[in-house]
Amino acid sequence: MLRGALGNAPDANLKAFWDTRPAATSAALERAAARGDLSSDFNPRLVLETLVGLLFMRNFLTMEGTDDEMVDQAVDLILSGISSRS
Repeated sequence: MLRGALGNAPDANLKAFWDTRPAATSAALERAAARGDLSSDFNPRLVLETLVGLLFMRNFLTMEGTDDEMVDQAVDLILSGISSRS
């Protein structure tokens, strides 16, 4: 179903788009790690995939949608998992 929703975009275009997401979105996480706010051994791609997976599930599978509070809670949960602080 997801492939159908993406239309006729060539696989190479879809792959190129998703391959650039981790690099485009990890700069803030890497700055936080450099400051010592985050553990130095986290996987930026896994962080992104975790957040995108949650949003995909709520918006496309369960149709629950998202709001600012839910997104804030998800980000807090993810950051607590990669935080350098106890």
